[in-house]
Amino acid sequence: MLRRLLFPLAALALAGFLLERAWNRPPVAAGSEESAFHMVFPVGVVPVEAAEVVESIEVVGEVAAARRSVLAFERAGTLAALEVELGDPVRTGQVLARLDNAVLAEEVAAAEAAVALARSDAALARREAERARSLSDRELSATDRDRLESAAEAAELRLARDEADLRRLRVLLRKGQLEAPFDGVVVSRPVAPGTFLAAGQVCLEVLEQGHRELRLEIPAAAAARVHAGASVLLGADELPGEEFAARLDRLLPQASPDSRMVLGIVRLDEQGVDPEGRLLPGFFLRGRLELRRLQAPAVVPRAAVLPDARGPYLYLVSEEGEGPPRAQPVPVRIRAREGQRLAVESLVPGALETGDRVCVTGAGKLFPGAPLRPVPEGGPPAAGGAASPGHAEASPASAESGPEGR
Repeated sequence: MLRRLLFPLAALALAGFLLERAWNRPPVAAGSEESAFHMVFPVGVVPVEAAEVVESIEVVGEVAAARRSVLAFERAGTLAALEVELGDPVRTGQVLARLDNAVLAEEVAAAEAAVALARSDAALARREAERARSLSDRELSATDRDRLESAAEAAELRLARDEADLRRLRVLLRKGQLEAPFDGVVVSRPVAPGTFLAAGQVCLEVLEQGHRELRLEIPAAAAARVHAGASVLLGADELPGEEFAARLDRLLPQASPDSRMVLGIVRLDEQGVDPEGRLLPGFFLRGRLELRRLQAPAVVPRAAVLPDARGPYLYLVSEEGEGPPRAQPVPVRIRAREGQRLAVESLVPGALETGDRVCVTGAGKLFPGAPLRPVPEGGPPAAGGAASPGHAEASPASAESGPEGR
């Protein structure tokens, strides 16, 4: 019974206390900081700057040798000798490997003998045909003369056939050895002497040195804005803390149907990039590829621009009228991006100029006309950060610093 009486009495006492506080509260003066919503928003602000914005994209690519040849014999045979080891430097035309050509060499010798015999037969047939042409019809019939002419022609054809066969065998004999196609170094030797090799089976791999190139993958959507000569800043995980400045030499005029990437070429050695040769073929590099440079009259932090269904906007610190500064929304168009900076253009002519202050920290909690307590971004916190009786202040820490959180 006593508990039932205590709850109503406590509620009546609390209500009386609150009414007494409200009755004795001093009136709020019109136009003061406590008018309207009784809120003052401390916000971090920065001035609008005129600056150059370098728009770029992140790209990745692989270092490759300009020329890399996989060498194989065009005919089958037993590998008789490998003249080089892994890592050996080679010169153009140097013999690197040989097949066992003993049987083929005998075939060449037989073909040479056949050619010599055919050449002798053809010479004899020519002489007989010439002698027949010098005889009269009474000494030699026309039929015999035609027979000798035909025999001479047949002998010439047999000679041509045997010579062609000899040339074919000599070509096969030459194809029994591999020669270096260019100056380079041996980077692969997957077989050993004595191995029987099928035609086309890999025997050696030679890599050209001194002509490295970087093959960058550029998104097709950005390729239309990329041009030869564009700057690119490169870095490799294998060389932490080091960067290499280069330029784009060529952009291939096609996109991969699978990845939708366009290939860009950077010739490292021709540009003098990494003269020590530490960027080895096979290394993957990351880079920032420049798209364009823009001299912009209005550059603001990315966090100052807020998303909206009707388009991006930002809050300007307006000093017009009496009382504290007010938040003035300004719709903008983003012209370029560079890291955490945006080059913007006001959709309202003259609404945004160099030197104007825009809200950054705390901007996501504002509304048009909100009273502000501007604090330079990165400066000391606003005095009176704790809410006093009758004031509800929006703490900058409660606002998201980027458009993603708004």
